[in-house]
Amino acid sequence: MTIWACQAGKDVFVEKPVCHSIWEGQRMLEAEKKYGRIIQAGTQNRSNPEFDRDTEYLREGHIGAIKGIHGIYYKYRESIGKVRGPQRIPASVDFDLYQGPAPMTGLNRVNLHYDWQWQTGSGEMGNLAAHTTDDVRRMMGDDRQPNRVKSIGGRFLYDDDGETANQHLAILDYGDFPVFVETRNLPHKTGLKQMDHIKNSRQGNIVYCEGGYLSMGRGGATVYSKEWKRIKS
Repeated sequence: MTIWACQAGKDVFVEKPVCHSIWEGQRMLEAEKKYGRIIQAGTQNRSNPEFDRDTEYLREGHIGAIKGIHGIYYKYRESIGKVRGPQRIPASVDFDLYQGPAPMTGLNRVNLHYDWQWQTGSGEMGNLAAHTTDDVRRMMGDDRQPNRVKSIGGRFLYDDDGETANQHLAILDYGDFPVFVETRNLPHKTGLKQMDHIKNSRQGNIVYCEGGYLSMGRGGATVYSKEWKRIKS
């Protein structure tokens, strides 16, 4: 859709995930250049002035050099259910347009939208973790890319039509220190909707430094000493 819009002479604001693959992203950039358009990716936190302030606080070395970053997004998701075959497509939907380049295999899930199948989605790592990963890029410098990425995860407990992982961990090797990006959809305990937390945080980035750590997310950050004593918010 981004490429179609560029061809139509439009500038584009495209939400995350901007594409399914690196190859698709490269084609989008080629279209932007070819048609003289502007493409902006909507990752939201880029417009947060507090994040610039918090990142500068880190770079000034107030709690020492960065030793590691743990980006987390823990959000409860229920099972998407299970169907016996293709479902009726709403009359108001042009399903061919909706699918785009994806195969026309029918609607093999209960709901049309916001469900977790590889054909039309990226899973939580491309949905919510796109925010925390982009925050890491800003901290590291946008011109840097990790040397290697290792990813593990899976879809656990639910016997449903969902395909993407509901527990997922990616490890990014930048050389200086480890960066972990993690998503969880399953609750802390069976029967509850309460999620796990790490150092009282369920979303954002925990930045471990020589002299303590900084827990940062939308709206602000809190600095702690090595003994978990709050220093500054």
